[in-house]
Amino acid sequence: MNIFASHSSGVLNLGANGTSDRMTINSTGVGLNRTPTGSLDIHATDGLNLRFYNDANTFRAGLELATTNGDMIGTSEVNDFVSFAR
Repeated sequence: MNIFASHSSGVLNLGANGTSDRMTINSTGVGLNRTPTGSLDIHATDGLNLRFYNDANTFRAGLELATTNGDMIGTSEVNDFVSFAR
């Protein structure tokens, strides 16, 4: 895997394998697949989630914007904001 980093005017961009920027850090915040406009901005068509694992690498909690019915929990529908904890 080739990893690249570039910076200019106080902005750090990170990517891999010749892809476009995957992470941008600027004075506003951190953006994943986008330029941040808030503290943390995430842009994707699937897998819009934040997951938490314990020391045993077991999934314990998460937040997700459902892009498919049944994401995170079985009863979620597309565009639901879902939280889950064990």
